[in-house]
Amino acid sequence: MRGITKEAIMDWVYYQATEEELLEMNKVVVYAIRAKRAYRDRREAMKYAEGDVVSFAHKGRLMTGTVRCVNAKTLSLENCSDGRKWRVGYGCVQ
Repeated sequence: MRGITKEAIMDWVYYQATEEELLEMNKVVVYAIRAKRAYRDRREAMKYAEGDVVSFAHKGRLMTGTVRCVNAKTLSLENCSDGRKWRVGYGCVQ
């Protein structure tokens, strides 16, 4: 963290903050985490387009497929190596 030590935060949490302040801080932190994850997911989604050929591992086997649809958190794939359709998270795509 920039300019604030962990010890200073913990001191504030234990000795100065009210329960209401801590609950409000929790809401802010949860919102910030969700916003960061949403930004990361959108950035990942922009890397792929319909028709791209991608690969992923399933049970130790490398599979390939064609992107049919770019979803918020997954890619919908068709024409996969095993003949099935798959939904694969961005983190699994190679």
